[in-house]
Amino acid sequence: MTLRGPCGVNAFARWLGVSPAAVKKAVATGRLSAHVAARDARGRLRIYDPEAARAEWVAHTRSRSDVILRSVGSNGSGPRPSALAAATLRERNARANTLEFELAVRQGQFRPIEELEQ
Repeated sequence: MTLRGPCGVNAFARWLGVSPAAVKKAVATGRLSAHVAARDARGRLRIYDPEAARAEWVAHTRSRSDVILRSVGSNGSGPRPSALAAATLRERNARANTLEFELAVRQGQFRPIEELEQ
């Protein structure tokens, strides 16, 4: 789907696959410039050049998963995740390790020390 000509925030957000609130926030914080998004005569926020606005969106916006994935990449390059993102990642890894250990115990790969000392 391609957007041609001016469009509303809702249509642009749907085209990008994000919420209208995210688009409005991007305009308010300057991630989308005034020549691609501005208010019309009735005061409604309009996207006047959807293709240019999409290019600005991609250039100035990172998804949360990009931040986490880049920061824990094999070479360690990229921005560091927020404290919450780092804590969430540690918690998920700990849960996965615990579940793997519990499965191994149920499968008989580990036994209690008391059994082995007898």
